[in-house]
Amino acid sequence: MEYYNMSTRRISYDVLDICLKDILSTIKPSSDDERKRMHAISELETCIRSIVILKGAAVKPFGSFVSNLYTRWGDLDISIELPDSSQTPLSRKGKQYVLRNIMRALQRTGVAHSLQFIPLARVPLLICKSTYDGISCDISVNNRAGRIKSKILHWISDIDTRFRDMVLLTKEWAKAQDINDPKSGTLNSYSLCLLVIFHFQTCEPPILPPLKKIYEGNAVDDIRAYEQSDRDWLLGALIKEPKMKSSSFCGVMLVGLTILLVFDSLYVHGLSDVGFEYITERHIADICAANIRRYKSQYPIQRNRSSLSELLMSFFDKFSQIGTLSLEYAISTYTGGWQRINRNPVLLGQLPSIMIEDPFERPENAARSVGFLGKISDAFRMHITNSPLGPCSRIATPCLHF
Repeated sequence: MEYYNMSTRRISYDVLDICLKDILSTIKPSSDDERKRMHAISELETCIRSIVILKGAAVKPFGSFVSNLYTRWGDLDISIELPDSSQTPLSRKGKQYVLRNIMRALQRTGVAHSLQFIPLARVPLLICKSTYDGISCDISVNNRAGRIKSKILHWISDIDTRFRDMVLLTKEWAKAQDINDPKSGTLNSYSLCLLVIFHFQTCEPPILPPLKKIYEGNAVDDIRAYEQSDRDWLLGALIKEPKMKSSSFCGVMLVGLTILLVFDSLYVHGLSDVGFEYITERHIADICAANIRRYKSQYPIQRNRSSLSELLMSFFDKFSQIGTLSLEYAISTYTGGWQRINRNPVLLGQLPSIMIEDPFERPENAARSVGFLGKISDAFRMHITNSPLGPCSRIATPCLHF
């Protein structure tokens, strides 16, 4: 009888795997979907160049398009990067002013329609739909935090191909369950990505490492710090009275002037915004790449070979009690485990419905917009209750970090 049950269970997983592959073939973007997004970016760039006050600004995609975790009908996140903005951070009113000018330009040129300006959002936002390609775009200003997070997620997806498939399936499932809309008090797509990462970290054996083993520190804070410290160091070296041997000072001058010439060249070609920011992102990329190579070379002998169907069902199982667990625990992909909220003094002042720690901008809560946790918990629990496969906790059991 036990053999029969195991055999039936295996057949059920195999059938589910076939269904999941069919779903993925439908939702994965094609080369034409990528082309449409690139064309939308190009049109927006042309529109931005027509705005006098935005001379030298650059149009930078981020989000799921950059991390390659987008579906065929996914939105396109765009950051308008202003030249030299890292020296003097733009105020909220400044960002609102920029977005208003962009909105007027889009209306004037007809490049986009269905414009919706949201000035009071945590990050001021302009939502629109490209006229030619019908791509929904979310436009923000100087969103370097979003850009670096997107890139790190892209690097993480290189560790295991199942990660991207799981994220796409989870997004599609969440939309079908109406729990993927932060404006309505449910999960945003970034939080869903973090839940998948957490699931892969807490499988047995784990598929992904704690993210502190990929980048130890706050990537967003480090970008700001590196940019300022690099500028201060260079300018200080160039203008202060040298208290060093002349040959050493000449070396510093040569390096400094070379960098300045490079930046001047970038400015001439309309790329001045990459400057120190590019060097900083390159530095973070090198650290992540080295750590990912190290992790992959040290994979356990017995790797996790769970199928996509097994991972998906154990995902539902793991978070079926998320409503209860969230009362005491935060989800930390940085440490790779559940973290007691009352043992972390940084988290004590926050009383969210659920705490999904942002691993790249700690202690920010990536799920701060969630207000209907019961609805989310019910969606997870429903799939376990109604599934003929039953609980799958043997495949992926959570570990607690106290």
